[in-house]
Amino acid sequence: MLKPFIISAVSLWLVSLLLPGLSFNSLWALGVAAIVLTGVQNVLKPVLSLLLLPITIITLGFFSTFLNVALLWLVTAIVPGFHIDPMTILDTYLSQWVSLIAVSFILSVMELAVKRLW
Repeated sequence: MLKPFIISAVSLWLVSLLLPGLSFNSLWALGVAAIVLTGVQNVLKPVLSLLLLPITIITLGFFSTFLNVALLWLVTAIVPGFHIDPMTILDTYLSQWVSLIAVSFILSVMELAVKRLW
């Protein structure tokens, strides 16, 4: 039962090393963010995906990306000490939402990689 939590925690930590906009105030914030992210991914996301399936079909799957970003934003709103700030990558300013999209994509790839290695 701890495996999804550990995968989320390791993935969040690795993404925070890669991207300057993702930060934690403490290891406690990292742990709480991993717990909340795991809960959101395992409870809330399947329910919302099922309810919003017609929109996802109409948009040819693009809406699932928006759902991932919205849930990641929800985690940042719930967990104090967990921040995703606007970033500058390669001298290009990324707004808050574009930063959330980038973090969501890289976090998904990182979670997949950690799952494969484990």
